[in-house]
Amino acid sequence: MINFLILFASIFTFNTFSQERTLVVKSALFDKTQISFILIENTKPAVALKVNAEPLIAVKKQIETMFNQGKELKSPTDALIEVVSAEEMQLLTAKLSNSDIISLTNSISKEMINFGISCLGSASLVVNNVTESAYFFIHKRESLIFVRREIQRLYELKGGDKNSFDPEAYLPNLSLAFTNIDLNKVDGIVRDYSTCLKNIKVITEEISR
Repeated sequence: MINFLILFASIFTFNTFSQERTLVVKSALFDKTQISFILIENTKPAVALKVNAEPLIAVKKQIETMFNQGKELKSPTDALIEVVSAEEMQLLTAKLSNSDIISLTNSISKEMINFGISCLGSASLVVNNVTESAYFFIHKRESLIFVRREIQRLYELKGGDKNSFDPEAYLPNLSLAFTNIDLNKVDGIVRDYSTCLKNIKVITEEISR
């Protein structure tokens, strides 16, 4: 009888935590009239694709319910998908100006930009004896890889070494919510497919007109 109860509890626990759950994203996130490439003006500039942040409010609430017992999490000020990192910009600006890069990215037709979602990613790290967690979308990379290839082409035309900037070394992601620290590569976190939550299915909700 005791063995049966232990087995039942094990099965119940497994099913509770392994069952697939659904995260709904409004299709307005992919509204191409509201996307633009921008220069992130920090001490070390980077280039990002700015997208419509409004649909992410509901996404954050779902994440809070699923993973934080409904308690509020923090979120970034803007919805940005990094396209060229600060480290890469330092390399590129040896031959290209910031305006060269932004002009090139904004000359690309928005219709060519597809940043469909591959999965919901998650990362955790103990910082000062506190477990910090962050949640983010991993996006499909093909069209944004094309943008990076165009930057590489211009970089080479200006005399840059074609082997010093690798447009393929890239996986786009979008920060959604975090506890206190938006964990990223500066924290030793690599946002790649290994961070995907396998039991979370991301679906797009079309907006009725």
